[in-house]
Amino acid sequence: MNVSFPLKAVSLQRRMTVSVLALVSVLASSVTAQAQLTFQPFPTEINTYGDQLIYFYDLRPARTTFLTVGNTSASDVVLEIVFYSQSLERITEQVVVLPAFGASVVDPGQRQGVPGTAGLVVMTPITSEVDNTPIVPPRPLVGGFSIVNQTLGAGTGGNPFGRLALNRTGADLETRGTPGATVDGVNVVYQNTLPASPCFDPLVPACGRSSLTFPVYFNPNTLSPADQDGNRLFFASFSDRYAAPVGPLGAARFNIIPDPVETQATFYNASGGPPLLVTALTVSGVRFETLQGLAGGTPFTSSGRLEITYPFAGLSDSDNFFGMASQSLGTFSIGQRLVPTDFP
Repeated sequence: MNVSFPLKAVSLQRRMTVSVLALVSVLASSVTAQAQLTFQPFPTEINTYGDQLIYFYDLRPARTTFLTVGNTSASDVVLEIVFYSQSLERITEQVVVLPAFGASVVDPGQRQGVPGTAGLVVMTPITSEVDNTPIVPPRPLVGGFSIVNQTLGAGTGGNPFGRLALNRTGADLETRGTPGATVDGVNVVYQNTLPASPCFDPLVPACGRSSLTFPVYFNPNTLSPADQDGNRLFFASFSDRYAAPVGPLGAARFNIIPDPVETQATFYNASGGPPLLVTALTVSGVRFETLQGLAGGTPFTSSGRLEITYPFAGLSDSDNFFGMASQSLGTFSIGQRLVPTDFP
């Protein structure tokens, strides 16, 4: 991540100005306000639906993953599905057509070159089966996923991480792009997926902190072994690239690349009191971790809570950071997204 603060500060100031103009524009026209929904400006907490969907997957030994995607519109949607490794190298891509009001189940284990890997899956609506230009679908897509540990006979899942395509120019600033519009990274862009901050003053970085929280983790000493996914943490940090030359013969594609970020992990005991441990967590691309691994050998005596603090100062227009967690006790398993918690 480029941490040149003056450049980032200018970026944030520009986005704040855009947000103010968007608000004025919406208030000035009741017709426009009723016709289009406005969405939270940069940064944006992640959705369970979107004009683009992102999933974690894991096909390493004794693990498997299933993905689902649904089309909520009355028109067919052409979908580009790209599998990325943990270092965000493009492993494989395919194009499928989702029929009107239809749905599809994707089994990554049947995709060439994917078995034995883990990382992210990105599903992007595109112009046609021969044109991979990203576009805004008629209505947002929905879906789900399940990551299964075959050794434990347990699995976890949920909704994908979704984001909308928003206008960045014109009278409709910060509103969802017109269906069929090209998502070019200039006029229409995908939302940033970040824990929001209550403070939007780039010159006062200490006025707030943006965090993701694992609300309650069970006592790791009573869970299944960590190396068997007794507890798991999934993190993703990346930047967007539009029309990147990554397709066959250098064809332009939407792409994501690793975006290194230094976060702070703070463990709290369930009984309260001061932090049990504060440690650094570096994420670039996709990182799979365990509570024990993140704690670096610090002993656990009980259940507790984990907070991942994200550095709001220094963000760019294309940064993305999110995560999820799961815990298993034998065949019993529970999973959830890490919850955005924004504190002054």
